Parts: sequence; structure tokens; C-alpha cells
Amino acid sequence: MRRNSWVEALKLWNKDNEKYCIPKKGTPAYKEVQNIRDELKKDIPKKTTKKTTKAKDPDPNNLKDMKEYKKILVHKLDNGMINMEDFKKYMTEVNKQIRKLEAEAERAAYAKAEAKEKAKEKAKEKAPTKVAMSEYERKIKQLIPGIVVNGDRYL
Repeated sequence: MRRNSWVEALKLWNKDNEKYCIPKKGTPAYKEVQNIRDELKKDIPKKTTKKTTKAKDPDPNNLKDMKEYKKILVHKLDNGMINMEDFKKYMTEVNKQIRKLEAEAERAAYAKAEAKEKAKEKAKEKAPTKVAMSEYERKIKQLIPGIVVNGDRYL
């Protein structure tokens, strides 16, 4: 049966008629066509669709993907899907890529920590020290009596 079961049922119903006609909705003829359609639907087994997802190729620039790919290779070897020579070849390539990605990640972490340390040092350089602040406060206190500096009132 095709996609449109109503058309199929209508063709079967019109088989005995001399002229091809379409019954109006709500008439007994319309109900006959509906009954034929329901019978046709019962005869056809329902499709059971199983979703299958195709395994995506691992991203060679993603450490997590490469480690997962390593597990997949071991699984394939265990189930006889690849031979030992191919397994060794793939594993050496994967391990080399994993080492490269781990080294890059380590360098990036070191550079990030170094940049953070430099930012802290810059912040310390910009901030006035307590000694400099107290000298500043003393000068203001001498020049202007009754001034408020850092929340303290000087007379």
C-alpha cells in the first residue's frame, strides 16, 4: 500500500462502479470507504524503526575523543573486527596524538598560570603601599585640618 491509504481505499471502492466518484463526508458511502481503509491498514504490519547512530570519526584535536577512540580500537580487536597489525598501527598513531595533545594542554595551563601570576604582580605594582599611604595621609592632615581621609576624621 502506498502512503495515502484513503486513495487506495477509494480505488477499491470504485472498482465496481462505472464512474469514478468520491463520496461526500458523512454519507454511508463515505463510511464504506473508511471501513475499507481501516481493513487495509490492519493488513499492513507496522514499521518498527530502530534509530541507529553512525559513529562519528574522532576529532584528532580533541583529547577526550582520542582516548575514547583508543577504547573503541581495543573493543574492535577483542571482537575480531580488526587484525593485530592494524591495531598496532592505529594505536601507535593514537598514542602519539594523545601525547601531543597532552603536551599542548600542559603548555597552555602553564602559560595561563604564568599570565595570572603576571597580572597579580601588575596589580601589586599599581596599588599604593601602606607606608606611602600613611605619608600621604600625614601630609594632608598637616595641610588641611578637619579633613576626612579613608573614613577617618582628622582634627
